Amino acid sequence: MPFAAGFLLASTLSPRIMKYLGRYILNFGATLMITGLVCIDWLIRTHGTAVMLRQLLPMTLCYGFGQGCVMPQLVNIVLSSVDRTHAGSASGLLTTTQQVALAAGVAAIGNIYFALLGGQPQAADFSLALGHSLLWNIGLLCVAFCLALMLPRRAKHEVEATPDHAAAV
Repeated sequence: MPFAAGFLLASTLSPRIMKYLGRYILNFGATLMITGLVCIDWLIRTHGTAVMLRQLLPMTLCYGFGQGCVMPQLVNIVLSSVDRTHAGSASGLLTTTQQVALAAGVAAIGNIYFALLGGQPQAADFSLALGHSLLWNIGLLCVAFCLALMLPRRAKHEVEATPDHAAAV
């Protein structure tokens, strides 16, 4: 529930946050997601199977808020550089790519989790497998953070609308 609440709140507020952070909202969101997962990983490693649901609530809220900043604005940022005549095709391609990437990510991290869990898991094995799976998720989010930094500072239409001060001088 906190994840969903964080996502809903952030996706509602993300246009306002974007006014202040611009494209760095993606890095802000990824940082919150990384923070949430690092805290969950720490909690799992220190408390093992004794983790209580209430202990996870703030961490999942943080993760959900981060994802709520990233997902809606990622679509806006990517599609802002596409010519309007190709917006429908680009939107469909982006959505399909996101769905394939999400499914591949779930499958890959799930395989890591179950491979580490083994055939006859004991209670502690679940914590160990979850911890390793979280580290892979954190690593992938760090890659996403770096890739977001490589996006152009401004959308194509923003650059074209900016007057060329060098030509005026």
